[in-house]
Amino acid sequence: MTVDLADPAPGPLRLTLPETDAAAFAMRVLEALREAGHEAFLVGGCVRDLVLGLAPKDYDIATSARPEQVSSLFPRVVEVGASFGVVCVLSAGQPPIAVEVATFRADLDYEDGRRPLGVRFVGVEQDVLRRDFTMNGLLLDLGPGAEAALTLVDLVDGIADLLAGRLRAIGDPRARFGEDALRLLRAVRFAARFGLTIEAETSAAMRELAPRLQVISRERVRMELEHMLQPASACAAIQLLADHGLHAFVLPELAAADPGLLRVVGRLQRLVDEASLDPAPSAGHVPIEDAFVASRGLPFPLALAALAHGALAASALGARFRLASDVAQAATQIDALATAFESHLTDRGLHGAAATPALLRLLRADQADAALRLLHARVPEIAAAPPTARAQIAELRRLRTATPRSRWWPPPHVDGARLQAAGFGPGPRFRLAIDAAMDAQLAGADDAACFAAALDQLGPVGGAT
Repeated sequence: MTVDLADPAPGPLRLTLPETDAAAFAMRVLEALREAGHEAFLVGGCVRDLVLGLAPKDYDIATSARPEQVSSLFPRVVEVGASFGVVCVLSAGQPPIAVEVATFRADLDYEDGRRPLGVRFVGVEQDVLRRDFTMNGLLLDLGPGAEAALTLVDLVDGIADLLAGRLRAIGDPRARFGEDALRLLRAVRFAARFGLTIEAETSAAMRELAPRLQVISRERVRMELEHMLQPASACAAIQLLADHGLHAFVLPELAAADPGLLRVVGRLQRLVDEASLDPAPSAGHVPIEDAFVASRGLPFPLALAALAHGALAASALGARFRLASDVAQAATQIDALATAFESHLTDRGLHGAAATPALLRLLRADQADAALRLLHARVPEIAAAPPTARAQIAELRRLRTATPRSRWWPPPHVDGARLQAAGFGPGPRFRLAIDAAMDAQLAGADDAACFAAALDQLGPVGGAT
């Protein structure tokens, strides 16, 4: 199905509904609502994405039907927010396709700057006017008949704003941001993602109401931050945070140390741009079985480590946003490993230092490649960085991806059982002895030399504990 859209520029803008299972199911839900006598429209982000020529990830429907009426029409329904007029219709397949269906509503007063106290059911025009930005207030209407055509309904000049590359709040931007302060961050995310300029009045309201971010839960801020920190939009998003003073309430330590976040933006930009550093295989090269794979993209832990450098430790950032333990640990490890790798950069280059035990132990860590990417992004900020720093980092990354994992963890010459058999009991230096033996082994020492390295840590029998 397509819809013709009058464009101020010559020629029509044509929207095509993708031939996907999700789109087809959304149309079946829409048709069922219309056949039951209810008004129903595709609404919000899916319509916006179609206008922009993007494939929607999911589909939302706004309807005059009340939640109980929607539930009666479909065999599989989850009432995700029936008191607010929202239910989720599920397809029969596995995994099921979900379409959110919401009754036209107007929000009552917002008590906490996050969510309304309740809603009242209204007509479609009032439903659109409660939404955040004009580009998210567009509707697609399914006309009558067997050959039903989609008709675009634009009650807020959203198309004109999109064609002008403009992000504009619906109605009074101070009212919209006052209702839900998270919209301040959504404005940044949308503007960065779609390359839009924030309209002047909307921008001014964002600066004025920036302190309202303090009422938003850290989890919700973290979710928006994670959406922002995508490779294509991360730098623009962080810059927009700074331009509107939002960073003072999202990343206050960084705002104090780097008021314009210029260093952070530069670091993120280098992470996004450093594709040339990736250790690409040469012609005819066969990937080594069981070797480490080079890091790609901008994983969230790596982006967090890039933000955290200097004024705010990665561990503190994890605590601030109540990150899942695995994400927080990964970000902390990336930050710490990058600092450790930095100590191995020398004016003389590596010159075989890549084979030293200390460096090998760093290289076999789970987050080593992400840490090397982060270090590469930090090089311009390191006053004492040698001229060959980038080349050394690239060499380390190639070494890591060109070595089978089994080489990083050879069967140990010395383990705990051997030390106990020799008369040493577990104690504070026991782990150090085992590590010293492995360091010697990684350096090429034989069995006797490895055992001697362990004994150097333990001292006489019985003296280790």
